[in-house]
Amino acid sequence: MMWSMDSRKKKGLYNKVGPPTSFGCITADDKGKAYAGGANSGIYIWNGSSLMKVLYVHEKGFIGSLTWLNDTLYSGGRDGKVCITDTNTLECTKAISFGALPRAIDVLNNKLLVGLRTGSIVECNMETDEMNTVMQSHNDGEIWGLCFNDDYVFTSADDNQVK
Repeated sequence: MMWSMDSRKKKGLYNKVGPPTSFGCITADDKGKAYAGGANSGIYIWNGSSLMKVLYVHEKGFIGSLTWLNDTLYSGGRDGKVCITDTNTLECTKAISFGALPRAIDVLNNKLLVGLRTGSIVECNMETDEMNTVMQSHNDGEIWGLCFNDDYVFTSADDNQVK
């Protein structure tokens, strides 16, 4: 698909499905849906520019991170949890507490890598829930982006560094 920017911008249509809010993160699936994290703890599910549904799986605050992989949505909320949601049923199948706002999430095999507002990066085995802190701090900033493979963890943060 070829993307182009032009002067014809379209706003999303809420269609009385959910309340307007500001958004802090977004991801998309392979079926053409987009998931946007709202400031009101809702996950807004869009089909094109039309809102289909608002999903509330977090207890409070805004959604700080979203990642979609293989019919599964991973969302990090101000409640300090990552909720793992089946996008076919829209049911949260598991919630893992990290104690601080997750700002970045990546998934590889059965491992969940979470960058927190505190600047720490935590790896969680999703089968056993065993956690390992990969990095204590990103100098003086919260994690904004991360990805990993079998050998490396790559991060970016508001301290203007990539590690």
